Amino acid sequence: MEGWTVDDVMDWITELGHGDKAENFRSEQVDGACLKTLANENAKEDLMELGFVRMGPRRSFVQAIIEALGGPGPSPYNRPPADTMSLPSIDSPVSSVAIPMFQTMQLPPKE
Repeated sequence: MEGWTVDDVMDWITELGHGDKAENFRSEQVDGACLKTLANENAKEDLMELGFVRMGPRRSFVQAIIEALGGPGPSPYNRPPADTMSLPSIDSPVSSVAIPMFQTMQLPPKE
């Protein structure tokens, strides 16, 4: 990414599905070295100026930069929807889904 030209950045942005913002990157002369700096919490205003006004696309774009730089994998914002995640079955024994504190709790003896 460090050696990318402005045209390389524009091509990459278009491949990500943000071609509508590519011309903004050209007019601001954003090359690879500059693009790296946008993966920073302090770059929000710059990203907004480049067309990433909405938070969702802005965060996804920053995550794409981080991943292109070889950083951490998918962010928690990109996890599968809750309805596709594995949850305990209603038929599971209570002990398998109980809070650990209750699994070891001792009840007082009966009188």
